Amino acid sequence: MWGVTGHDKIISHLENSVVNSSLAHSFLITGIDGVGKKELAVALARRLFCQSDDPPCNSCNVCRKIYDTSVRDESIRFKHPDVIYVTWMTEKDEEDSEKTYLKKNAIVIEQIRDIKAQMATAPFEGPARFFIIDHADSMTPGASNALLKILEEPPEYVHFFLLSDKPGNIIDTIVSRCQRIDLLPVPVEIIENHLFENPEYDHDKAVLAAHLSNGAPVKAERFMNDQKWWDTRNSSIAEMLSVVKLSPAARFDYAASFKGQGADKRNSIIDTLDLWLTLWRDILLINVGLSDNVINRDYFADLSGIAEYTLAKDIKNFLFAIKQSMGFIKGNANMQLTMEVLIMDMPVLSSQK
Repeated sequence: MWGVTGHDKIISHLENSVVNSSLAHSFLITGIDGVGKKELAVALARRLFCQSDDPPCNSCNVCRKIYDTSVRDESIRFKHPDVIYVTWMTEKDEEDSEKTYLKKNAIVIEQIRDIKAQMATAPFEGPARFFIIDHADSMTPGASNALLKILEEPPEYVHFFLLSDKPGNIIDTIVSRCQRIDLLPVPVEIIENHLFENPEYDHDKAVLAAHLSNGAPVKAERFMNDQKWWDTRNSSIAEMLSVVKLSPAARFDYAASFKGQGADKRNSIIDTLDLWLTLWRDILLINVGLSDNVINRDYFADLSGIAEYTLAKDIKNFLFAIKQSMGFIKGNANMQLTMEVLIMDMPVLSSQK
């Protein structure tokens, strides 16, 4: 529905709200990365703004201005003057900005003040003004307090959409002023069927992408259109298969490769650990006799070789360590130190002991 993969019940509820003119002024949309949070907010804006007989058509000039997928740069996909997209500042963003923001990888009070200034203006072209705040959990205390005041009495024509995969980091007073929408992971069959609709997609690759997405259809679509991602995945898997066979001393030397700074480096490490999670989950499944549920089936033989010489309890402990390390790195911990500790926790194959 509405061009969104999955979440039909939620979309039906929102459709009723639009029809009955009872749309809330503030929404908190939660869910894992790539599950469709931003896509749902965009679809709702299109539903409200689109002038076709059966909105949203997702192809008219209005729909394209709201979110133009033909543009590669995410920051300029939002072209409609009444749909404003706000996200955290990165080092690159700050260099390109006329303003100096003191905190990177965060939404700061200056950005919320910009929203307040834009709110004072009535809609230019559409029936409302939409403010989509991505990574809402990254707001600084000052930004959170400034937004809270705005949410107390927003103009009638304004709607807010706070997007977050860590809603527990948003202050309770903001959460209480929002209608919360929790997007659950989409069943793999639905993601597969969505990908199968594109005749240009390879069938086997689509099946693999759907499984690798872990219930996130936006991720699956991204995988299908990014050969570089597949190349990086294959390289990362080959690297992990090599590291697990190294001695503790050699592993420690390998950890030095994660030295670096900046958002790009941090995101690269998080992507690597996300992949490791799926690999070691598969190793655990093979180890306990649940091979039919393996995700990375194209590496089944390699993963089976590791599972044969690894104890289930050691795999479980390492899976916990990976999740914990991802949390540390997302929280701006020292990347090299975190990876040194994690890699030393990687199970040692019984044949190496």
